[in-house]
Amino acid sequence: APTCACKKWLSPGGSRLTLYGAHRLTPGADVLVICENPVDSLLIRQEWEGDAVATLGVSIWKDEYTEIVCQAAPQQIVVWFDNDAPGQATNPAILAEWAARHPHAPPLNGIKLTNRLLAAGLPAVFYRWGDDAPIGADIGDFFK
Repeated sequence: APTCACKKWLSPGGSRLTLYGAHRLTPGADVLVICENPVDSLLIRQEWEGDAVATLGVSIWKDEYTEIVCQAAPQQIVVWFDNDAPGQATNPAILAEWAARHPHAPPLNGIKLTNRLLAAGLPAVFYRWGDDAPIGADIGDFFK
C-alpha cells in the first residue's frame, strides 16, 4: 500500500483540514476574502492580487482559523460563499428550492461565520449575491 508523509489536507493518513492559503496572508492587507474552496481563493489571488483563504466547506471553521485571521489583521474581511442555501440562503429562489427539499431552515453558514468574526472584533462583512445571480454561482462565475 502506498504511504504518504506529506501534510496535505487529504492524505492516506486521514483528513488534515487547514485554512487553505493562510500561510500566504499579508499582514494588514486591505481586504481578505474568505471563500469555500481553494480554486476560488486562487482566482481571487490571481484576478485581484488580494488575500484569500478557503474554508474547504461552508460549515468548517475552527477557533484556530479566527486566531490566524486576527494575527493577519486585515482592514476588511469579506465572507463570500457560493450562491446556494448552505452558503447564502438570502435569495428567495434559493429559499424556495431549499424548502421544497428540506423540512428545516437552511444553515446560514456565511452569515454565521460573518457574525462569529464580528464577535471576535474583526471587520467582517457578508457578500450577498444579487437575486438575479444563478443558483449555485461561485467566485469563478463572478469572474466570467
